[in-house]
Amino acid sequence: MIKENISGEITRLDSLWPITIIEGNLNIGDLFYGGNLSLPDLTGLSNLTLVGGDIGIWYNDALKSMAGLNNVGEIGGNLAVEANLALKDLNGFENLTSIGGNLVIGANDALESLNGLNNLTSLSGGGCNNNEVLENFIRWGKSPP
Repeated sequence: MIKENISGEITRLDSLWPITIIEGNLNIGDLFYGGNLSLPDLTGLSNLTLVGGDIGIWYNDALKSMAGLNNVGEIGGNLAVEANLALKDLNGFENLTSIGGNLVIGANDALESLNGLNNLTSLSGGGCNNNEVLENFIRWGKSPP
């Protein structure tokens, strides 16, 4: 189980590939102390399927992709994606169907769409603000047949 935040001068998460379940929280970057200046993606987390607590992805200036979280199907707590300056979409969350808490997406200056959340069918609430170029809001959940 990961107990500490992943932040600092991290450029790769490859050593985390054996992790399939995190019972607590997964924080990549830190809401109060800053994030990672050089982390381009999350591919080292590609075997992760479940996070029992929250996922917080904050202040990762070079993060361009959520690739690596593509096998996560459920988050027990909140999902917060905030202040990731190079992030253009949320592709990588294609298998995510349930967020037990809130979805918060904010201050991602390059975010153009919420693509990647297309299969999300359950969440408690949330908000989306201060994403300067966001134009494409998806319809939550799957479209009717």
